[in-house]
Order: sequence, then C-alpha cells, then structure tokens
Amino acid sequence: MPNKNRPSAVQLDKAGRRLVIPWSDGHQSEYGWNYLRESCPCVTCRSDETNGGIFPDQDVFILKPTIGCEIDAVKLVGNYALQITWSDGHDTGIYTWDYLRYLP
Repeated sequence: MPNKNRPSAVQLDKAGRRLVIPWSDGHQSEYGWNYLRESCPCVTCRSDETNGGIFPDQDVFILKPTIGCEIDAVKLVGNYALQITWSDGHDTGIYTWDYLRYLP
C-alpha cells in the first residue's frame, strides 16, 4: 500500500555515513550507506528475488552483502524518488519514497 508521507528534507551525513530523511508525519528515517547499497531495488540487484515487480515483496529485504561503498551522488527523480550513484559504479537503483519508508 503506498504511503502518503513525503520527505520534508533529504540530508546526506558523510561523516556518519548515513542518509537522513525527516518525513512529513514527523518520523525520521536514518539509513546507513552499506544498508542502502544492500537494499538497492534495481532488477540487477534483485534478480534472484524478483516477483514480477509487484510491490511490496518481502523477498526484496533479503539483502546481499556489499563491500563498504561510498555515495558519490544523490539525485532527485521527479517528485517520487532518489537515484544514488555509488563508488562501485552502480547507479541504476531508484529508491522511491514508498520504498524508503517501507525499509525497516
């Protein structure tokens, strides 16, 4: 079920290696960089757990360990998502607001 909450800001804390998102309902999410990289929702990263693209898929949270990556860039995609470019060259994951809010 889509979440109606939207970020009020997106903060990249390089010293703490985390992405911080305060939400419109007052909740604040903090995502460690390794966790975000392991949670990449793109088809390449999720090909073993794909269910035809139906969201939410509980299997998407079976994370694949990664070597410590840095965030090189974060871009806003429309008004619904972030695209993160990682130091390992990966940049195809589109992290929608609903997906980010759904992450544990």
